[in-house]
Amino acid sequence: MQNLIKKQDIIKLNNYKIIVLLVISIFYGSSLYCQEYKDIKSITIKDGLPSNVVYGIKQDSKGFIWATTNKGIVRYDGRKFKLYTVEDGLPSNDNFVMLLDSKDNVWLYSFKAVCMIGNNGVVKTHAETNSHFSYFLKNDKDEFYFATKHPTIKDKAYINTAKGEGITNKKLIETPSEYGAKAGNIAAIYIYDNILYWSHYNQIDTSFSFHLKYANGNITYLTKNADLPELVIKHKARSLSEYVKVNDSISVLLSPESYKLYVCNKPMKEFIYPQGMIKVANGMTSYFRDELIVILNKGIFKLDLNISPKGTLIPLINVYNATGFIYDNDGNIWVSTLGEGIFKYPIKEIVSEFNYFKNIRKERIIKLAGTGTKHIFYTNSKNEIFNFDRKIYNTNPYLSEIRFIETDGSNIYYGGSNALYKNDLQIFDSGFKSFSIRNDSILTSTTFGLNFLSTENPKMLFIINQAKEKVDIPGRMFSVLLLDKLFYCGNENGLFYGYRNKRQLIPICLTDDQTTVTINGVLESSDGLIWVATEGYGVFVLKDNVPIRHFSKELLDLNIHSMRIDNRNNIWLSSRLGVNKIEKKGDDYVLSSLTSYHGLPSDYINDTYCYDDILFVATDAGLVNVNLKEINYQEFNIPPPSYLLSGKFISNGTRKNINLNQEGIFDFNQNTISFEYTGISHRSNGKIGFEYRLLPSISNWTATTNDNITFNSLLPGTYTFEVRAINAIGIKSEFPASYSFTINKHYTQTTWFFILIALLLVALSVLVVSTYFRYKRKRFEEANKTQKTISELRLKSLQSQMNPHFIFNSLNAIQQFINVENRRAANDYLARFARLMRLYLGGSENQFISLEQEMEVIRLYCQLEHLRFADKYEYEIKIQPGLDLSEVKVPAMLLQPHVENAIRHGLVPSGKDDNFLNIEVYKLGEGILCSIKDNGVGRSKSLELKMYKQERHRSLGNKISKERLEVIRDLKLANITETIDDVICDNMICGTEVRIFIGF
Repeated sequence: MQNLIKKQDIIKLNNYKIIVLLVISIFYGSSLYCQEYKDIKSITIKDGLPSNVVYGIKQDSKGFIWATTNKGIVRYDGRKFKLYTVEDGLPSNDNFVMLLDSKDNVWLYSFKAVCMIGNNGVVKTHAETNSHFSYFLKNDKDEFYFATKHPTIKDKAYINTAKGEGITNKKLIETPSEYGAKAGNIAAIYIYDNILYWSHYNQIDTSFSFHLKYANGNITYLTKNADLPELVIKHKARSLSEYVKVNDSISVLLSPESYKLYVCNKPMKEFIYPQGMIKVANGMTSYFRDELIVILNKGIFKLDLNISPKGTLIPLINVYNATGFIYDNDGNIWVSTLGEGIFKYPIKEIVSEFNYFKNIRKERIIKLAGTGTKHIFYTNSKNEIFNFDRKIYNTNPYLSEIRFIETDGSNIYYGGSNALYKNDLQIFDSGFKSFSIRNDSILTSTTFGLNFLSTENPKMLFIINQAKEKVDIPGRMFSVLLLDKLFYCGNENGLFYGYRNKRQLIPICLTDDQTTVTINGVLESSDGLIWVATEGYGVFVLKDNVPIRHFSKELLDLNIHSMRIDNRNNIWLSSRLGVNKIEKKGDDYVLSSLTSYHGLPSDYINDTYCYDDILFVATDAGLVNVNLKEINYQEFNIPPPSYLLSGKFISNGTRKNINLNQEGIFDFNQNTISFEYTGISHRSNGKIGFEYRLLPSISNWTATTNDNITFNSLLPGTYTFEVRAINAIGIKSEFPASYSFTINKHYTQTTWFFILIALLLVALSVLVVSTYFRYKRKRFEEANKTQKTISELRLKSLQSQMNPHFIFNSLNAIQQFINVENRRAANDYLARFARLMRLYLGGSENQFISLEQEMEVIRLYCQLEHLRFADKYEYEIKIQPGLDLSEVKVPAMLLQPHVENAIRHGLVPSGKDDNFLNIEVYKLGEGILCSIKDNGVGRSKSLELKMYKQERHRSLGNKISKERLEVIRDLKLANITETIDDVICDNMICGTEVRIFIGF
């Protein structure tokens, strides 16, 4: 937190940098006090750091390593760096303090501003610092404390409290009036139980002056406080003192030159840092396993509270310019430095509790041999031989290349380019390639063939010379195995076996297709099986010289450098990618591996030797001793987490970011989607692979080594992208990182569009059909209207024809009466005719009249015709009683033409005395039947008489009536039908009957 600094003590930016550089230059190259570890991984500019000047290092909850440099902030996933600079929104690239909150937000303090990189990668600036140097602390509630200058009052500052959302409180610091000018600078600032405290010292004698407490935006001045230790340490740079709470009862106050342990808030002895070291900055402490790690200018120490005197600093790492220290989730130690980048240490090499790995020698080790766990022999690339247990060092200048080293339990044999040795005694001076010992016999291979030797009498017993013995097997033998009766040997042309007393080599076919396999090693397990190590084909297992098992894909590598068998019948394979162990369990085999992921200094393995649970591994980077019983493989089997870092899509040719926190919805033309992802496994040293799939289009997991992928021209639909990481030993993420998104269809592909098109087609069809039918109906209606008009005109024309016809006939009758001087009949007729005309003219305006009116017209007409043809016929009109004829509409003059025909053409010409006309009206079914029946001459006789008389005037009444009914039926004006039939009497025509049916 902010040190209250008076004007003369304000540390300005340039001066601060000069002081830092001076401190580094003073102690750079000083003698080192801590332990020395050389096989570390150095991460510098060449690996992707923006600068080797690293102010601090942190790890977030996801496993990302964050480092702050003078060139920006980096996030490291074990494979590559993500750099944040002013181009990404940082107020300054030179951020010298970094803190993380519980939500993985990264808080930064620079001489320009306090800012935060959110867990979504967005940078947010909280407050300007204006070249002001302040403490920057965080409590357990994610509250950050720092100070900013007062804009107008000198030597005063504001205490600021910030959280993720921004500045939450701001309070002006003022010296209490009772202390006046005696109040000196703040000497110590710390957080105790999530509350901020600091101490002032008297300017005169630097003694304790007062405590201040800042809580909830209020400042409280405490002169005595039993709950807090009196933090009194006299030193030159009080502002760099740091108070740290180790646990509930122990706390430590650290100054630049010394530190003091407090037990139950009571001060214990003050300690001076060893070797004159100093603490150059605050915040250079961290916790691991309840131990306080302290960074000094010459190294890193841990505060041991278990040894006497309590609170002793124990050397840990010898980095003299360290600025930060963390233990990562994979069990590595990371140290940031000013000028040398970042160092990464395997925790097993530093923390004593990790005793399953021991580095014996840090150089390239070629061969191994041993007798139990008592004597372990190994050779390096300089042809030097070491006995690890006896610490005996042997060299032989005459042996230019050691190619093998073996032991029979009591003696060690080694040889190579020009000699064979037993212990330190040369027993043969030829060059040997490989070696196998069995009881008292030795089998070796040379450039020219195989040699059989005796251990008791080191001379050549006999030779199988490939040239002299005419063994047609070219190539030098690389490996041999001597058994009681048989022996095996192999080279680049395959595997062979033979009998000890016969100079003959018999080839063994290892593959079905008889491919030539290069042999690197042969051995026999206790169950009598022969194991064959190859170059590029893995390991074959033989029984009775026939392959029964082939190990290939399950191995780390198919190129086997060395094959060993331990006292428990386990097979150990060395390769350029690590160590494989083949262990028989029941009727099957179980394979396991050991690589640099587990802690080996290198994956390039030259040889192994194992006895019980102790494994020695010869690598290109050194020899290690591994206690297999102590290894907790569950620690190494933790799946690596996988994360989506970013997503982008292309819109109108521009790449745009995807918000991975919400499901994406993209337009049909935004169908090029890309993702960047990572997996966190710092043990894997960058050897991270990935598998991805895009459901539902890509359902199977697809392997890749790329950390990004682009999907082009995706079809519309809903997708889920999933990716999982695979660490160096093949363990996959338990839960894949995923992102779901939808690409909308083009509007022409959407359901609603098809529905709309269907509706439009239906509507168009309906419109076309309706238009067609409307047109047809209109045409039909127009035709009907025209036809109706024509029919109506025709009807009127027919009606107009009938009326004159009737009038003409009536006037003829009157004229006839006058001619015969029958005035009385003429007057009577005329009177009746006048009445008939009134009835007719009354209904002449309408096409239809009531049947009652029609019957009145018929009655008058019959009377008139009866007057006209006196005594020539009789007539009778009958109407069914109760029948209401006034409601029945009929065409005018419907019955008159038929009555006229009956009288004039049926009755009058007959000449009989009993002529009779019968007219009846009665109800029949759903209508009324009008019957006009006469007993005249009949239709045939009437027609004959007309033709005989050749009447000049042709009666049109009947024809007009028929045409009029046709028109009425066509116009559907009424349902009227008529039938005309002859009346038959004694099989002879005796009259005519007209039946007119009027339907309701």
